[in-house]
Formats: sequence, C-alpha cells, structure tokens
Amino acid sequence: MNGRFDADSSLAAESVNVPLFPLPNVVGFPHTLLPLHIFEERYRHMTADALADQRSIAIALLRPGWQKTYESKTAAIHDVVCVGRIVSDVKLDDGTYNLIFHGHYRAAVESELEDQRLYRTGVLRPIADYYPTEPDIDRDHRRWELLASIQQLYSEMNLDYGFNQAGIKKMELGPCCDVLASAVPISRTVGQQLLEEANVDLRSDQLLTAIRQLVRNKKQQHQGQEYPPNFSDN
Repeated sequence: MNGRFDADSSLAAESVNVPLFPLPNVVGFPHTLLPLHIFEERYRHMTADALADQRSIAIALLRPGWQKTYESKTAAIHDVVCVGRIVSDVKLDDGTYNLIFHGHYRAAVESELEDQRLYRTGVLRPIADYYPTEPDIDRDHRRWELLASIQQLYSEMNLDYGFNQAGIKKMELGPCCDVLASAVPISRTVGQQLLEEANVDLRSDQLLTAIRQLVRNKKQQHQGQEYPPNFSDN
C-alpha cells in the first residue's frame, strides 16, 4: 500500500482504554462538535469519571437489534468509533449533564474491559487517515465538488449555507469530509460507512455520492408539489 498516513498529534502510538458511549442514531465524526444530554445513571457515572480523568469518551453506533440488550453491557456496537474529549460540561440540578463532545480521531474496538463499572470501556486502536500516493482524484477539485454539492443541497432545503468556506478550503480532504458529513442529513448507515473508511479518497467518493443523492431526492420532492396548489373544496 503506497501512500501516507496522517499522523495527527492526537493519535496515540498504541491502543488506549476509553469509556464507550453507545448510541442508536448518532455517528460521531472527528473534527466536529456534538451536543450530548446525559441522563442514564450508568452514563452519569461515565461522565463523572471522564471529567475526573482526561475527559475522553468514544461515541459508538449500536448495531440493528440493539433494543433487546440495550440495558446490558453486551449490546452490539460497530467496530469503528469516534474518540474525542468533553470540551464543555454543565451538571444540572437533577444530576444530568449537558456536554459538548469534540471528535478527535477514528479508532477500532479491539476488545472491551471486564470490570465492575456500570458503563463499558473499550480497548481502542487509533486509525489515521490514509492518503494514497497516486490518487484517482484531484483532491483540491474534490474539495470544491463537495462544497458546491452541499451548497446546492442547502439551497434545495431552503436553508442558509452557514459554513466558513475559507476555513474548510484550508483543511486537508480527510477533515473536510468529516466536517461536511456531520452537517448533512445522511443516514446513520452511510455515516458509519464514512467513519469506517480510512482511505480519504474513497471517503470523499462516498460522501459526494451521498450528498448528490440527497440533492436529487430534494429536487424530486419539489417536482412532485403542484404550484399553485389546488384550492380546497371546503
């Protein structure tokens, strides 16, 4: 495999132990912020322990069928998670927490610790972004394609395009994909696929395909709406 790995300073050289926060409908991405409300007792303990240590947790997506074993420590999760830090925390009067999670890097779940804690802790191996030496795409042009497509999507959704385009244009393609993926209404299945793809060029292919499909879907919805609408008979 010819190419380079993005050796971000936040990546540990070896596996690390990090509390796991499994969620049914949320995929965390590196380089993004995610608001979290913590209310279950086990995750209150997780939060308190994380805040007393290095503030690190990992967002994991639960696999289909999670409802049967959700209350246990054995509910199946996907093998790639997003590791980050709690950058803002507010403990409310009822003991719950409002947090802001900042994703740092991808990681593979190698195993889980067996202990008496109410929550789960994963033994995680960090995954760096991989950039092939001979890319099949022009990465600068791909960044432009992604920005143009997401701008078109926001227009179709009648939303303001609120990104700092200048800032995104300065990012490498890997972080750019992660930031944009977190901002579009892709399914959790597609989101997990993007999280699991370490090859940045392939990740950008998948994301561009997903955004363009969202644009097509929105256009079809608009075309199906009659204008002006028919008056009611009432």
